[in-house]
Amino acid sequence: LVALGFTLISVFTLSGPGPLSLLRRQVNEVA
Repeated sequence: LVALGFTLISVFTLSGPGPLSLLRRQVNEVA
């Protein structure tokens, strides 16, 4: 699960501007 999470974060960071915004969105969805 950790490996998949890091992979998804890396892909989103590379394929989308504003990695912090994407991370915050994912955190909000999970929470």
